[in-house]
Amino acid sequence: MCDLGTIGLVLSVASTAMASKGARDQGKYQQQIANNNAVAAEYQAEGAIEKGNLEAKQARLRAGQEKGSARTALAANGLDVDFGTAVDLQGDILAAGEQDAQQLKHNAALDAWGFRNQASNSRANGTLARTSGNNQAASSLLTGASSVASKWGDYKKAKGTTAKGSGGSISTYGFGSAAPTSISGSF
Repeated sequence: MCDLGTIGLVLSVASTAMASKGARDQGKYQQQIANNNAVAAEYQAEGAIEKGNLEAKQARLRAGQEKGSARTALAANGLDVDFGTAVDLQGDILAAGEQDAQQLKHNAALDAWGFRNQASNSRANGTLARTSGNNQAASSLLTGASSVASKWGDYKKAKGTTAKGSGGSISTYGFGSAAPTSISGSF
């Protein structure tokens, strides 16, 4: 049968191992959450680009419709739509539509950049969380090992120590004089 000193050492080792594993698992979990957030941000970046392209296409279509309306109005007023000011007006309408389209694409690119930056930061935070968890695990192991080694040394030293009184002895088995496990002799 094991004595209380051995049981204490075993429990201390088990506690240290559990604390270390818990810290490591927590770091892995936090990293996975951060990576999932990064993937979501990447999808948002792709969505922003697609939205910007669609909005730019719509701006060009609107400019084309405005040009068509202008041509119709100019022709209805008896102007030559392929000459002079009428051509300039139609060109200005298309240029303004293209400028709107380019601005929409630029805004989408800025949005995508922000989402990609968010993804990058999220991944960095995940790596930091994983590293922190591993460092906490290592710290738990080192602290636990130091504690176990100290307790083991105290246990081994005390196991062979006996306190002698007048005519007898008290064996402490590593628990000091406060917890004797056997008494022999007469006092």
